[in-house]
Amino acid sequence: MDFDNMIKLKDFASERGVSVNTITQYIKSHPEIKEHTHHDTANKNTMYLDDEAVKLLSKKYRVSTQIITNTELMEKLEASNEMIMKLAQKVLEMTEERNERLMIATTNEELQNKIEKLEADNEMHRLEAEKLRLEQNNMIDGNYIDILRRIAKLRREKRKNSEL
Repeated sequence: MDFDNMIKLKDFASERGVSVNTITQYIKSHPEIKEHTHHDTANKNTMYLDDEAVKLLSKKYRVSTQIITNTELMEKLEASNEMIMKLAQKVLEMTEERNERLMIATTNEELQNKIEKLEADNEMHRLEAEKLRLEQNNMIDGNYIDILRRIAKLRREKRKNSEL
């Protein structure tokens, strides 16, 4: 018989926190379960349960939840919980720092955009001022030429008058 796919009665009882004798008595009084139990021919004291036996016995004997009473395990659990709390706090701090950096980066980007706009406006105003200077120079140059023409005309008239 292949016992690899079966569970030992001893292991089943241990998982449920029940004695082997208690389960053995229950199996003896329930023939529908007894037919699904098997003994190792090499070791008559070892009883194996097939899947059907485990299913039927599990209705009566459920897996027990063990409470940790070991002081060392409790200390480890408390240390683990403390570590989890510290890590959670660190994650919170890192998240806050990341948010602050994102805010600073956003503010820097907004300021850079304003600087670029002001520089563009400044360049436009500088070009407008240059245009006005050129217009002013042209007006001055135009007046200067007009004055030179008047002077030339006056000289011609003066020569003409002196010739007469």
